[in-house]
Amino acid sequence: MTYAEYDSLRKIELKVVDRNTEAGTIAPYFCEYVRKKLYNKYGLRLYTDGLSIYTTLDTRVQACADSAIKSFIPVLEKQIWGKIVKKKKFTDWVDPPLETDEQIAEFLSDSAKVDSLLKARATLQCALVSVDPSNGDIIAMVGGRDFNKSKYNRVTQMKRQPGSNFKPFAYTVAIDNGWPPMTQLLNQPIVITMVDGTQWRPRNYDESTGGPTTLREGLRRSLNLIAARLVQKLIPPEKVVAMAKRFGFTTTIHPFDGVALGQDVVIPLELVAAYSVFANKGIRVEPTAILRVEDKYGNVLEKAAPRRREVISEETAYIMTDMLETVINKGTGAAARWKYHFYRPAGGKTGTTNDYRNTWFSGFTPQIATTVWVGFDDERLSIGDKRTGANTALPVWAPFMRMAHDTLNLPLKDFKQPQGVVRLKICAESKKIATPSCPKVWDEVFFRNLAPADTCDIHVAPNMRTRHKKPDKKRRVF
Repeated sequence: MTYAEYDSLRKIELKVVDRNTEAGTIAPYFCEYVRKKLYNKYGLRLYTDGLSIYTTLDTRVQACADSAIKSFIPVLEKQIWGKIVKKKKFTDWVDPPLETDEQIAEFLSDSAKVDSLLKARATLQCALVSVDPSNGDIIAMVGGRDFNKSKYNRVTQMKRQPGSNFKPFAYTVAIDNGWPPMTQLLNQPIVITMVDGTQWRPRNYDESTGGPTTLREGLRRSLNLIAARLVQKLIPPEKVVAMAKRFGFTTTIHPFDGVALGQDVVIPLELVAAYSVFANKGIRVEPTAILRVEDKYGNVLEKAAPRRREVISEETAYIMTDMLETVINKGTGAAARWKYHFYRPAGGKTGTTNDYRNTWFSGFTPQIATTVWVGFDDERLSIGDKRTGANTALPVWAPFMRMAHDTLNLPLKDFKQPQGVVRLKICAESKKIATPSCPKVWDEVFFRNLAPADTCDIHVAPNMRTRHKKPDKKRRVF
């Protein structure tokens, strides 16, 4: 090589390409999850005996999950990074810390340094797990943004507070104990005694208060004051803890008045399995990743036999599903409809923790249940003011669910109302069975044996009216 050739080649910029030796598969987190399970059972035989492993993963659904995350999370991350830089929240990430305006300005002038620091300390993570509610098959799993950079599986290993994503399990206790969705609680300030004995005054996300509010409305708007009062007035916290265990949560859930607000940590895989109970008519099926294992001769060494057990009655599951449909149709999850065009029958719930450190959306159709989490590995970091499950996790969940159902060509399927549930038209004012004269009514569901029998005595048809009656003051509001 001549010096002239060397000199010209020396000036060419080298492009570094990350090696992808371990994640050469479409679902690296899922494959590693399966590998660990099998290695614990078969040891080195896993690599030497020519075993054939058949799993539950659907590569078509996995591709939808990867696409939904890649389409939204990098955009959101850039927005969050912009806020971090603008508010100078990174100054103590540098060693030594940046203390003066001159030091900060000099650091910001080097965009490569800024990007490197943000990638190292503030990579926004996302986890997604999707299951078939009928059999527990895990059909998609994304444990993080980049398997090569982090093997930590946020679906199976991470424990985080779910916030309002946990509320449905407290509401389930109330429904299961005979309190109908139209039960009213006061949307007023409340004081909660925490596990450590300290006092806490929870607030609604929008700082609102109000008068008597139904359970359905409280869940639709994700009102913290209603969820907290539900535990104080209607059901003991110990019953919420017992219900959580029945739904399959293995993490510690403490029995205190704020239990409905999701202060205790959960595992995402257990969360999606719990939501699938609603879709599966009250039956919980243990999440499954491995269908069967065969040796090199085709002999079956093991075959999936998922554990199934009834957690709640079909009637309770249906009433809760109906309430969670309200969340998606016209509540905190309504963007799934009007913004992301996911129109199939579906129920779900947002979740956001204090200081916006964790955001969630969990939801389901009769065919697929999915949980999405968004946050940082460093839980001290906030995603940012007003970044909620509705505008961080739902924008992944809804497009994924739409793509997954369309890709699998699943038929449109509604939730079947069981015989033990009746749907009635209720007067919005009297909270009794509506008459043709009631100006504002809504549909409500009840256990058939606990359905109200009285008709509205405020809006009486003219030919039936004898005198104007005032609302029944004996209606209980807690």
